[in-house]
Amino acid sequence: MPRTRRVPQRTCVGCGEVDGKRELVRLVRTPEGAIALDPTGKRNGRGAYLHRDAACLERAASRLPHALRVEAPLLAAAWPGLRQAFAGLLAAPVRRRPLVHRAPIPLPEHLIARGRRGPARTAARHGGGAPPGAQAAARPAGAARQATGPSTLGGPEAHAGAGGASGPDRDG
Repeated sequence: MPRTRRVPQRTCVGCGEVDGKRELVRLVRTPEGAIALDPTGKRNGRGAYLHRDAACLERAASRLPHALRVEAPLLAAAWPGLRQAFAGLLAAPVRRRPLVHRAPIPLPEHLIARGRRGPARTAARHGGGAPPGAQAAARPAGAARQATGPSTLGGPEAHAGAGGASGPDRDG
C-alpha cells in the first residue's frame, strides 16, 4: 500500500482558517527588516500566511504587525507595495503540481551486485534465483539427493565393525 504524504497545514492570518500550505501565500519579514510577498514560501525570515483573496489581505492588516513581529509604522510604509504585489499575484493563475504516483527509481548496479537490496539478495540466498522449493523440482525424477555425513553409509551392517552392536541384529 503506498504511503500517503502528510500535507503541511497553515493558518490564514486574515480569516483564521486552516488550509494546506500550498493553498496560501506567504508574507515574510526578511532579516533586513523588509516586508515582501514570498510566492515560493522559502525565503528567510518571519512569515505569515494568507489566502489568495483580497478580503483576507484587508482583514489581516491589523493582525500582520503581531504575526510578523514588526512595528505598525513599518508595515504601514510597506502596505501600498504589498497590496500591489498581492493584486498581481491574484491576477496570475494558480499553478498546482498534480498528485502523481511515480514509478520507483531503479537501484544502481553496484548496490544490486553486492546484494544489498531487492531480488538480487533473495536470489543469492536461495541459490541463483530459484525459490526454496523449486530446486528439488528442477532435479530429474530418478536422481536422488546426494547428502554427506554418516547417514549415507547404509544400514546397520555399515556400523557393525564400529565396536558395538547396532540396529535390529543386536543381541540383547
